[in-house]
Amino acid sequence: MRCIPVLFGVDVKDDFPIFFGAFYKFCYYCSINDWPIIAQEEYFINPSYYEKKFPINLKKISFINEIPSIKKIKFEKVDKFIITNDQTKKVLDQYKDKDTAWINMMNNKDNVLYKIMDDQLSLITKKYDDLKSLIVWRHNETISLVAKKYNLNVIEMELAGIRKPSYNLGICYFQYSNKYSTDELDSRYESFIKEIKNKKVPLLSRNDLINLFVSKEELNNLYEIEDYDVGIALGLRNDYDTLASGSITNEEILESLDEFESKKNIIIRKHPANHNYKYNLEDKFTLDESVSSIQFLSRCRKIVSSVSNIGLEAMLFGKTSYTLGKMPFKRFCYNSLDINDDYVISVIDLNFLIFCYFTPYSLALDQHYVEFRNSNPSEYDIYMCHYKYIMKDKNIKKSYKAKKVRDRYFSFIEKDQIREKYEKLKEENDKTKEELNSILYSRSWRFTKPLRALKKKR
Repeated sequence: MRCIPVLFGVDVKDDFPIFFGAFYKFCYYCSINDWPIIAQEEYFINPSYYEKKFPINLKKISFINEIPSIKKIKFEKVDKFIITNDQTKKVLDQYKDKDTAWINMMNNKDNVLYKIMDDQLSLITKKYDDLKSLIVWRHNETISLVAKKYNLNVIEMELAGIRKPSYNLGICYFQYSNKYSTDELDSRYESFIKEIKNKKVPLLSRNDLINLFVSKEELNNLYEIEDYDVGIALGLRNDYDTLASGSITNEEILESLDEFESKKNIIIRKHPANHNYKYNLEDKFTLDESVSSIQFLSRCRKIVSSVSNIGLEAMLFGKTSYTLGKMPFKRFCYNSLDINDDYVISVIDLNFLIFCYFTPYSLALDQHYVEFRNSNPSEYDIYMCHYKYIMKDKNIKKSYKAKKVRDRYFSFIEKDQIREKYEKLKEENDKTKEELNSILYSRSWRFTKPLRALKKKR
């Protein structure tokens, strides 16, 4: 059963290199799994050129930390199906700029790209008769549509908030739908809760989860005091994912927080790629200078973000997480700044996210694992597969239970779902109102009104 990784970017040479780590890893697994790959011509010209051009960025985003060096990738063994530079130009010439191109392709069918992809898949399906999936790093509506024509599912991957080098092991998305929707996570979560009622599931405490994943260096560099009530984690400025999903922008978040609480209690952290960019309202807040997102998290009681995986990190560290954008895990966070309460995700829900919903990045492209996921396993089976894999990791074992995490991470009472408590109270209140109205408007109540009035006069 073969998969076909697909990479189509808008500006291969000048974009922040979000695709190149994925390209390297795709090629490595294509070479050992005998998978074909579809990618633009620029990717294949001189892969090592990009490794030299973006070494710091590549290390920061940890795309290639979990695979052999590029020199060990046998590119000659990769069955390449190339989208030429001329074909790429025909697609992009339809749009006024690359921002418009990205946003449109993430949401709508592009007829030119559809024809190119259709031709490529036609060639591949004639050569291979055991194809099952396309694999993409970023959602592309055209690729999803053309996959349906060939009865192929689409697996969408992207790194989650837990990633190297701040963490001992990276996890990633592995879903069969657009990342910026909640349907798949919600459906899987409901199934998971039903399945584990009659099963023994290994659940780790928050302290154990932090020690399991967070590097020793990060644990030792955490701030001692939560000196800010609210931390705003700004995403990448003019991020395609934010704009394409219709999520709240950085500027809109700052405008909302401008009237939320005292500015003295709010600190903002810019995306590392936009560190030198100045926002209109940023002078009203304190700017964070922490060296990592984990240090930033340790300073704040609540974390506000839009389209950012820092919301997941915040939940791991027992913070109240506000996710205002269209992230799939938003059911475990507050989605509006109108709610001003402390909510900490439950241990069960946190374990579900880390061991079931997300996938270890070093496992995600393994041939047997992809076949396992394509066989439609139960959520319990997925959970146990990930749990066993992670607990056998050598780097994890070296760091596991390294230290007792400071008590401040557990200063809030954990609740399964604060919304459930609210709904229950609301239901009880509505029921009381109905009972009161039935009494007030009953015949007996009206007939005894004169007697009640006489009693008051006495």
